[in-house]
Amino acid sequence: MAEEQNMPDTGNENPPRHKGGAGKLIAVVVVLTILAILLVPSQDPEEPVSVAPTVDGEPPSLLAPDAAQTGSAVTPARPETSPEPGPGGAARSLIRELRADPPVDLERAFRAGQAFEAEQRRDDAYLMYFFAAREGHGPSALLLARQADPATFSSDGLLAAPDELQANKWYQVASRSGEPGAAEALQALRSRVEQQALAGDQRARRIMLQWK
Repeated sequence: MAEEQNMPDTGNENPPRHKGGAGKLIAVVVVLTILAILLVPSQDPEEPVSVAPTVDGEPPSLLAPDAAQTGSAVTPARPETSPEPGPGGAARSLIRELRADPPVDLERAFRAGQAFEAEQRRDDAYLMYFFAAREGHGPSALLLARQADPATFSSDGLLAAPDELQANKWYQVASRSGEPGAAEALQALRSRVEQQALAGDQRARRIMLQWK
């Protein structure tokens, strides 16, 4: 009986596990995790600048911000013609612009002449009419002819004095272009000058010698 009491316990129960090694392992993992977090580089605190995409998904062009925002292309504006200095400078600038864009818009030249005339800018008006008439514009030629014709001359017009030679020239241009009334006015002018020449007017005779 005594021997049985001194025998060690050999039951099937498992011995208790040792907890000291597992605790150390957990501590090491925690330390490594903290170090890893501390070693990660911090992100830039500033927020990145975002560029709103256009309709097609592409970022807008920095060279044409207005076009990118509106989704339409920018068409360069045509530069305005700088008027030349001095009398008739505005007309000369406009004539240069018209010549640079063929075919020449003679109707625009005629309307510009009317606008200048309404503003009492007689030098500009005359140059615009002269330019258009020389290019064969009937209304401009007829207007200049009537300005020069003694029968229709006005001191408030574009010319300082009547000029039968200029009237004859422009009536012919207007008549060739089919302008109504031009042929009749030309014939009336020639008849008056011929009558004056027959009456002994030397000036009228010289005019007739220069007629074409």
